[in-house]
Amino acid sequence: MRLPCIVYAVIKHTPIRFCRWAALCVLAVAAWPALAEQYVQSNDYTVHYMAIQTNDLTPAVARAYGLKRSSGTALVMINTQQGALSGAAVSAVVAGEARNLTGVRKPLAFRQVTDGDAIYALATAPVANLETLKFDLQVQPENSGASIPVQFSRKFYR
Repeated sequence: MRLPCIVYAVIKHTPIRFCRWAALCVLAVAAWPALAEQYVQSNDYTVHYMAIQTNDLTPAVARAYGLKRSSGTALVMINTQQGALSGAAVSAVVAGEARNLTGVRKPLAFRQVTDGDAIYALATAPVANLETLKFDLQVQPENSGASIPVQFSRKFYR
């Protein structure tokens, strides 16, 4: 029995599609640790950074930090540690801005939040669906003479 042309084409090319899909899955799993740990090391300091939409926060966390949950608001979080990757948290002055791909600047006003032993610098910025923001920050750890440049980008989805 002869199969219709379209069925034959799908069956014939399925192994290639499956191999491509499987390779993509393997690459994504291999890259996961790099996506999970975002940090910059400079001298004796490690600066961890992250940007998310505030609607990804639980209502309790948003309330605790005085944030409004919204898919149209990005939250930038900075944590500075002295010592190795699991060092003690230190306060830092963070300044900088975000820019979208068309060059529109979005100034960031950071405020410090202490949560137990952790110290965070938090700032928010408006964000649109499918907008990529490039963050350009300067982190000045307490009792340090030099600031640490932190640059990263993130695409946001609603």
